[in-house]
Amino acid sequence: MALLRVRVTSFLVGFGVAAGFALYQLRQDVLKSHEVLKESADKYRTGLEKRIAALEAQLAEKKVQQ
Repeated sequence: MALLRVRVTSFLVGFGVAAGFALYQLRQDVLKSHEVLKESADKYRTGLEKRIAALEAQLAEKKVQQ
């Protein structure tokens, strides 16, 4: 019976350690993904702001011509 308890305890300790490493790795993956998405959104927003500024300039030119 004692041998079974030792084996179960060892299994649970190993499982706990492996789960800890898995959670750490998952956290790192989420942080990296967040950074990639943030950079992508910033790049898209910058391009969109440039396009809006160009359209506003064209609209201002047309209003001046009229």
